[in-house]
Amino acid sequence: MALWQVMVGLMIESAQPLLLKWEQLIEDQGGVTAEVKVDADLRGFSADVISRVCFGHSYSKGKEVFLKLRSIQKIMSNHGFLFDKSGFL
Repeated sequence: MALWQVMVGLMIESAQPLLLKWEQLIEDQGGVTAEVKVDADLRGFSADVISRVCFGHSYSKGKEVFLKLRSIQKIMSNHGFLFDKSGFL
């Protein structure tokens, strides 16, 4: 099996729970439309795909890495992190 076929399979494995989640949201909100937080879901999907590709079936380690990176990103986006009121630290 070619490497790209393996990766497509991993992407499908990651997408299926997300699609089921969205289908359940639609059903829970009346079956026609639903409000979906796409940004958070796609961020999680991307992390899941990359984790599965990089870490195989022990992708929980990869998820841990992405959670830590997300925490660092939030800290760095805080304006007070590098600058105080007088300028650059």
